[in-house]
Amino acid sequence: MMTSLHNSAAAPAGPGVARPPRAGAGWPSGATTQALLGMLCPAFGSAVAHAVLQALGHDLGNPRALTRQEIETVVSAAEISRTAMSGLSFLSRILLLAEGDSAAFHACVAAAGVDPETLSVDTRARIDGAFALEMAAAGSDRRGVDLRAAQPLMQRAIGSVLSRTW
Repeated sequence: MMTSLHNSAAAPAGPGVARPPRAGAGWPSGATTQALLGMLCPAFGSAVAHAVLQALGHDLGNPRALTRQEIETVVSAAEISRTAMSGLSFLSRILLLAEGDSAAFHACVAAAGVDPETLSVDTRARIDGAFALEMAAAGSDRRGVDLRAAQPLMQRAIGSVLSRTW
C-alpha cells in the first residue's frame, strides 16, 4: 500500500516520524532545494531524499526556488522510492521468517551452531519478533534491506533469543 504525503490521513505517524505538509499547503512556490531536503530527510531518510533530488536534477550545492509542480514531483518520487524500499525489506522478511522455515533461515541458524529442527514454535515466534525489531532499528522502512543485509540482522535476533532461552 502506497502512503501518500498528499493525503495527511494516510501519511505515517508516530514517534520520530515527521509528516511533511502537502506541497500546496505549506510549501508554496519558491521553497528552496535545501528547505525541501530538510523536509524530506525526516520523512524518507537522508539517502532517499538526496537521491531523489539529484535524480531529478536539483543541484543541492546551488539552492534555488522551486515551483509547486517541482515540489510535488520530488515528493511523489520520494514516496515511490519509499514504497520500493519497503517492498525490498518485505521480501527479505518473508525469506527469513523463522516460522516459514526457509533455507535462508536455516543458514542463519546453522551459522549460530544450532540445528533448526530443535527450535520450538514458541522460540521461532520470538525469533521472528526479535528480527522485526532488528529490521525496524535498521530503518528498513526508509532504506531497503536486501537479503544479504538482513541475514546478519536475523543472526543477531537468533543469538538474542537463544541466549535468553538456553
